[in-house]
Amino acid sequence: RNKAEYLVYDSEKTLKELGDKVEAADRAKIEEEIGNVKKALEEKTILKSRYENYLQFVNEIKNKRKW
Repeated sequence: RNKAEYLVYDSEKTLKELGDKVEAADRAKIEEEIGNVKKALEEKTILKSRYENYLQFVNEIKNKRKW
């Protein structure tokens, strides 16, 4: 749970840092995934598989910093 909460925080921060460098479609996808994870955290139903998928997703976001 704590790891997922940190990843949400970190991905929101990364998205903010990237600003306009993120295409609108990518931003929408990222924001949707953040929302899904937040909802799962609130409901205390986050599965390990969701966390792992989200972790992979966050790493993809971070790779876009290199633009």
